[in-house]
Amino acid sequence: MKKSTFSAFFLLFCFLIAARDVAIEFFLDNGIKDPVFMLMIFCLCASIFSWLFKFIRTGKSKFLQEFQELNKNQKYRFLKLGCATTVVYVVTVFGIDILGASIFNFLDYATIPLLTLWMANKIIGDKIHRDNIIASIICLVGLGFFFYDALDRSENTQKWMWMIIAFLSPVFTAYSSALQKQQVDDNLHPDLVLLFRFPIPAAIMTLWFFLRPSSELGNIELIGSIPGLVIIGLLTFFLPLWLLCFGFMKDSLAKFSSYNFLIPIFTILLSLFNDEAVKRFSHPPIYIGMGLIIIGFFVSEGFFKKLKNPILK
Repeated sequence: MKKSTFSAFFLLFCFLIAARDVAIEFFLDNGIKDPVFMLMIFCLCASIFSWLFKFIRTGKSKFLQEFQELNKNQKYRFLKLGCATTVVYVVTVFGIDILGASIFNFLDYATIPLLTLWMANKIIGDKIHRDNIIASIICLVGLGFFFYDALDRSENTQKWMWMIIAFLSPVFTAYSSALQKQQVDDNLHPDLVLLFRFPIPAAIMTLWFFLRPSSELGNIELIGSIPGLVIIGLLTFFLPLWLLCFGFMKDSLAKFSSYNFLIPIFTILLSLFNDEAVKRFSHPPIYIGMGLIIIGFFVSEGFFKKLKNPILK
């Protein structure tokens, strides 16, 4: 496949992640008031579909033996990856429940590019280009406009607390991306990477759901929501991470960082169908912040340099 195809995987990844978070907000606002149940279904879906894709590809159903054949570094990375993944998705789903998908993703993915660049340099050894750094700074300025708007309007202590907690997500997401890139660079197939990434969060979420005092095992609404959550789990939870691994086969983590700028933009566009989300983003500082994020993406991709120095044919 051409390198441009792998870049397209990054683009589709961003759109599907935005769609996932908008879908999470929709489900939480319309019947499923249980983030833990949702997390359990999503993590189990990622594990099961990873195994299924691997079985279709190889015809082998046993995976424990393949895990045992990994070297110590790979096993240790999967341990760290599983723990980091748990933090990312707990913060994400609970953060969306309290802040909404648009606000949470603005906080999350306006910060991720700079953190991803730093992880790419420290863990992977990727070179960081000046354009990427400038773009990340522009994005952080855009985030500043968002905070200015939030500071002016928010008196909800819980929301402010979660606006701070939300920053755990970009830290651990950037770290997870670096670990996932390392595993792909070690020639592990994408379905195998995801298969060994999700058992830890799936086990933690399942234990959390069944052992907590308020477990709702007989809740008909939760049981009835399972088919819809499984579809979302496949299309917007498993599939984007699977595509991300394929993207990592040819492109660098630093390259991927610039695509994260697009996730809050996709999220806001998809949220236009939600009247409450539209109200939250009907303020000039938010529009300025969005504009700066878009400019940041074009800077990271060298778009303005191409305009300045067009290639004549």
